[in-house]
Amino acid sequence: MTRILPLATVLAGLATTSAAEPMPFRSVTVELPMGDRSFPGGQEAEAINSNCLACHSAGMVLTQPRLTRTEWQAEIEKMIHAYKAPVDPSDIPKIVNYLTRMKVDGAEMTHQDVEAVRIQSAFGFEETLKRLRSALEVTGFTIFAVIDHRSAAQSVGLAMPPTTVLVFGNPRGGTPLMLAAPDFALELPLRVLVREDESGRALVVYNAAKTLDGKHDLPAGMAERLAPAGKVIAEAVSASAAAP
Repeated sequence: MTRILPLATVLAGLATTSAAEPMPFRSVTVELPMGDRSFPGGQEAEAINSNCLACHSAGMVLTQPRLTRTEWQAEIEKMIHAYKAPVDPSDIPKIVNYLTRMKVDGAEMTHQDVEAVRIQSAFGFEETLKRLRSALEVTGFTIFAVIDHRSAAQSVGLAMPPTTVLVFGNPRGGTPLMLAAPDFALELPLRVLVREDESGRALVVYNAAKTLDGKHDLPAGMAERLAPAGKVIAEAVSASAAAP
């Protein structure tokens, strides 16, 4: 049968034991093993890698449920004020931008998830290029340059599948972004890649506007002004564009 002692008796016994045999304490230093996993994304991940890996593993954060920008902002503020996390104030917007953009579907986020949108064109390589140029110019974009990587490779005796980049933009749309964040000029003009894969299919690749949000301290939401370009690109190479 279990014997239940009164709380007073237990405390008295502890007090007697403590008085007769003092418990020694000593200071020790514990070094936790450092993981080698960091947040993907190159320079875009520098702020979160510098401030957050001391307390959080990248694997844990990258599998969290998707939160809004406001919710991530609140989480960062909680870490700073409630838990005294030593986060550089100038890095807070960059961390929030990164966390808001990251892909969360149970899989690990990769740099490609952060950056690129890839579409299989309904047309061949040359026709895809032609349709993209026409669609962009008709909707008010200027084609500033056409970079033919395959021709450049052939000029030095190297083989390469058809690979061309269109550099395009509209000063009316891009200038306000550069005035708000001068270093954002590195992201402009916009670019779209057309390449042929090993199966002969034409693929179209570009950076979605949302992936540029917050880059180079661009104010939140301003990158969405570039979103119409993505819509033009997608529509130009879709199967519906072939209909008469």
